[in-house]
Amino acid sequence: MADQKRPPQEEEQAKKSGELEKKLRKSEKRLQEQLQEAQKTQAKAQERFKRAEARMQKRAVRVQRLQERLAAVRQQQAGRTNPQQPAAEHAFSGVSGERATPAAGPGKAPSNASAPQEDAVEQAKEARATAEAAEMAARQELLEAVLTAAQKVLQIRRPRPDRLRT
Repeated sequence: MADQKRPPQEEEQAKKSGELEKKLRKSEKRLQEQLQEAQKTQAKAQERFKRAEARMQKRAVRVQRLQERLAAVRQQQAGRTNPQQPAAEHAFSGVSGERATPAAGPGKAPSNASAPQEDAVEQAKEARATAEAAEMAARQELLEAVLTAAQKVLQIRRPRPDRLRT
């Protein structure tokens, strides 16, 4: 019978080890729950990251499209201004059908030598003024085209009414 009874120290030790096991299981269970919660949070964060990455790619594509449109507008603007440049250069060279002075006859010399110079200066001034006006018009057209494109992109819509339309 003495063999069946445990000494009080062994019983106490067995009781402590049982309590310790119980605490360890409880701690393990809490840690597993925390791990699962952390994994769920991580999965949600990865999903948010993927969505944000997709939005960023869409925005990058949109920016690229806008850059291409802007480049196309600039090319069109350059195409519009290039035909005007030869006319302006032609005007600066002093050759103009309206201002051509009649050629002097073989026996006639011009009476005033400074008159052709003054005429040339006036022609150059008029040509510059014409070129500046054409350049201003071209800049205005470019500005309008760019602003129109920007307005289309940044257009703010009115909020819809709360009531149903009938």
